[in-house]
Amino acid sequence: MKDKNQNHKLEEEFFPKKIIVAFDGSVPSQRAFKTAMSIANKYGSEITVVHSVAFPIGGYGTGEAYFDWDEYYSLAKKNVLKILNPLIKEAKAEETVKSIFTSGTTSVAESLLEESNKLKPDLIVMGSRGLGGFKSLLLGSVSNAVVAHSNCPVLIVK
Repeated sequence: MKDKNQNHKLEEEFFPKKIIVAFDGSVPSQRAFKTAMSIANKYGSEITVVHSVAFPIGGYGTGEAYFDWDEYYSLAKKNVLKILNPLIKEAKAEETVKSIFTSGTTSVAESLLEESNKLKPDLIVMGSRGLGGFKSLLLGSVSNAVVAHSNCPVLIVK
């Protein structure tokens, strides 16, 4: 007897039209951007780069009397753009790649997931810093949290 699932094809092929790239300027996030550009070039996908600027952990509760959040956010954005803009230029994608900067979050993963819920992408591409072990246990893993809670496929690039 022939197995009825034997000739079963995928009901729907995967053609991502909207891609989010989580970008923090690290080497893994740069690889993630390049991977997303490769996918976008193949499928004609729209790319939105998301960078989440988290509140700094150091300083609060240690007697620091003043913290200039606007200056911190501005500097973080400037530093990321210094790395991101040449990648966009190299990919010849100045007209097609959008950037979103979220701020004031205590959880980068939560911020990425919120943006994902707004943008409704077909794919999230992100780098893995590979902390692993004890550091990952203490700090949590952004990629683990996004994979666990995302409403769409997530591609982790090492």
